[in-house]
Amino acid sequence: MSYSTSDEASKIEQVRKSPFHIALIMDGNRRWAQKEGLPIIQGYHAGAQTLQSIVEIAAKKGVKILTVFAFSTENWQRPRKEIRALFHMLTRFLLKKQGLLVNNHVCLETIGDSSEFPFYLHRILDKVKVRTQGNQRLKLVLALNYGGRDEIVRAVNKIVSRKSSTEKITEQMITDNLDTNCHPDPDLLIRTSGEMRLSNFMLWQLSYTEIYFTTVLWPEFTEVDFEKALTFYASRMRRLGR
Repeated sequence: MSYSTSDEASKIEQVRKSPFHIALIMDGNRRWAQKEGLPIIQGYHAGAQTLQSIVEIAAKKGVKILTVFAFSTENWQRPRKEIRALFHMLTRFLLKKQGLLVNNHVCLETIGDSSEFPFYLHRILDKVKVRTQGNQRLKLVLALNYGGRDEIVRAVNKIVSRKSSTEKITEQMITDNLDTNCHPDPDLLIRTSGEMRLSNFMLWQLSYTEIYFTTVLWPEFTEVDFEKALTFYASRMRRLGR
């Protein structure tokens, strides 16, 4: 089958406007639980189910990387009981859904400093990473004990420990030593629940990312809401500083 020049141009335009890498701040779990009169942890359970749905939808839409803010460096300030419940919920979720990740050809990766996490969580994360490492349809990247400032500090410390005293630190050096050094920067950031800030998420990588805010609470975020974010992205003229 042959294509006209206009058909080819249309195809290129469509590819250009399709986000390769989406970053996601899943905000509103606690507020949703409070609104529904439920324990806070139930909000996170509902949010986990929404994430499962969005992972499947993103894979179908041709998104190649989905990086989600799962546990921030600031989250340690929450009550210990809530933190423990979050860790156990994440462990159960991974145990139950690893087969779904495999069947949907999703590769699990993580970013952040997980050294302070309990052993059982490390073990299940490593297990699922190994089981899914050959999958190429979509990379699901969980940001765990992650903070943008912390990531940059860790990257600079890596560079300083290796470089000579006369060598200048460059942007490329920092990029190469970030947790995301194997990934392109996100094309689109989606944040739910109406908050309009980055909250220390991927500060280096979001320099030229299109940002989509919605008032929808994360547990109520649907395929229709995801489509709205993709439509917003497609409407943008990505000049990238040019």
